Amino acid sequence: MAAGDIKYVFRYTERIRPSSPTPQNLRSHKLSLLDQLINCLYAPLLTFYDNSSGDHDHNQLKKSFSRTLSYVYPLAGRLKDGKTIDCNDEGADFVVAQVENKMSEVIQYPRLDRLRMLFPCNPYPEVVDSTLPLLAVQVTRFSCGGSAVAICIWHGLADAAGAYGLLGTWAAINLGQDYNTIWDMHENTRNLVVDTSTTFVPTDLLSSLTALTDRNQVMVAKKYITKRFVFLGSTVNAIRDGYTQPEHRPSRVVALAAFLWAAVIRATREADQDFKTHTLTMSVDLRKRFNPPFPTYCLGSINQVVGARWERGGDGKESAVAVDGGVLIGKVREAISKIDDNYIQKMHIEGGYLKELMAISNSLSVDKKHNKGLNISSWCKVPFYEVDFGWGKPRWISTILVLKDLGIFMDMDDGGVEVWLGLPQGIMSSLERDEQFLAHLSYSQTVWDYNLHSVMKSKL
Repeated sequence: MAAGDIKYVFRYTERIRPSSPTPQNLRSHKLSLLDQLINCLYAPLLTFYDNSSGDHDHNQLKKSFSRTLSYVYPLAGRLKDGKTIDCNDEGADFVVAQVENKMSEVIQYPRLDRLRMLFPCNPYPEVVDSTLPLLAVQVTRFSCGGSAVAICIWHGLADAAGAYGLLGTWAAINLGQDYNTIWDMHENTRNLVVDTSTTFVPTDLLSSLTALTDRNQVMVAKKYITKRFVFLGSTVNAIRDGYTQPEHRPSRVVALAAFLWAAVIRATREADQDFKTHTLTMSVDLRKRFNPPFPTYCLGSINQVVGARWERGGDGKESAVAVDGGVLIGKVREAISKIDDNYIQKMHIEGGYLKELMAISNSLSVDKKHNKGLNISSWCKVPFYEVDFGWGKPRWISTILVLKDLGIFMDMDDGGVEVWLGLPQGIMSSLERDEQFLAHLSYSQTVWDYNLHSVMKSKL
């Protein structure tokens, strides 16, 4: 058996329903505009646990999962239409599996096609309809005694913070904690199901369940390379120090976003001499930016895309090779800092946010030859590494999202950041020759190369 290949001993699926029925007055959950915008795929997350704390009781995990569904009841419902979830307690899929592999070999060779085999379903469904479960879980036991817990959670109902709301609740209930005390440590978090549709008013333009599904996403991604880049805590601090201005030290995410964006611009310039502008888009969690704030880890896709733009000089003499993060840090900081309660409220009057998104999309699509872009989604500060089912903290966390001009930031124990990045082959090759980028990089690994693993087309 080749290192990293997944070989099952058994695998079976059950439908788990909430332990308590959802009250009639809660049977309809409204989607917001932000939910609608990403209501076409699952958010996949994979956590690995070693067996240092003893045997992993998967049957107990199944029981606590049923109790958890009673508190996150929309996830046990079904899509009614493009604006509503029918909280009908149809339940979620729960897959139990055992494999011949050791967990260490899977982590050592984390190819996306292999990691995909540890998930309960395809994160990019071909058909989006009212029969589709909004949550699916797979718990896999390795021959070494370790376990992997994989979730596919409907993205219209959960972003990274919402996914942690589910996992943190499930883990605490599995440890025997009372739900009413689980979130006491987090201010304004106890209620995980909130109505955001009055703030982010849904639109009939996105009422079709399949309107946003990108049928070409996986096919296009076969032209891309995906890598994990590890930046240790000391390195991230050095990047931050390099961009620090009097009385203002950038956050890890802002500093690393500027650093990565600059490197991608330089790499794009080397691979493509014709491009003139480069747009950075970032997803910003809005929960704490309201007054009063939304619950910290409530369900919903409560994030907004902000954009920053780099342009070559009007005389055409400016070279992307000279661009570094110090040139871009102000643009990144400004794009994020403007997102406050007043700005958000104004943006969502008369469809302002949807118009801005369309403007960003049009600027990138009208002249693709000259306009390039990079999207960054940060999961930093979402405490996935604190999710303890009684087996200790996760050893490692990953995803299997198709990354097309997309970078995902994830925390590391030492304060560093692990970046998963998908770029076209030519740009990725240029990035890996960039001396400024390599000088701060601690480790890199290919997790998807379409030239070597064309099988992913059928896997994903």
